Amino acid sequence: MFLLDQADRLYRLPGALFERMLRDPGGHPVRQFSGARIRMIDMLVQLENRQPIDVAWMSCHVLTFDASGCLDPGAFERHQRARADLGLAALSGTFDRSASVVDAATHFVARGGGWTPSPGMLQRLRDVGLGKSACARLSLRRGPRTPPSR
Repeated sequence: MFLLDQADRLYRLPGALFERMLRDPGGHPVRQFSGARIRMIDMLVQLENRQPIDVAWMSCHVLTFDASGCLDPGAFERHQRARADLGLAALSGTFDRSASVVDAATHFVARGGGWTPSPGMLQRLRDVGLGKSACARLSLRRGPRTPPSR
C-alpha cells in the first residue's frame, strides 16, 4: 500500500499499520494528513524468487482524515461497500445500463472514494512497486513514552 499526499509525495504504508488505523483511528493519527483527503494505492506485486517482476493489480482509493489526523474508517468503508455493490450488480445482471432513471447515490459514493492516476503517475507507482525507485515509509511519530506510575 502507498499513500500520495497533495504535493505528490509518495509514502509506503505497511498493511499492519493501515489495519490498526482502521480499527483504532484515534490511537494512530497521522498529523501531516490532518483535515486532508489523501490518495491511496493498493498494489499486488507478482514475485519470482522473492523479486518483484510485475504489478499484477492496482486499485486507487481516497482516504479522509479529520482535523486531528485520524483516519475516517466509516468513509473508507462506505466507499468500499459502494464499489462492491456496483461490481456485484454488474456481475449479477441486476445492473440495467439502459434504464432512464438510475439510483445514482451508489455511483457518487463509489466515485468519491476513488481516483485515476495520470500515465506518468501510473509509471511512477509501478516503478516504486517493483523496487526500481524508492519512497519514504509512513511512520507515526509519537512523543516519548512516559513510564507507568508505580
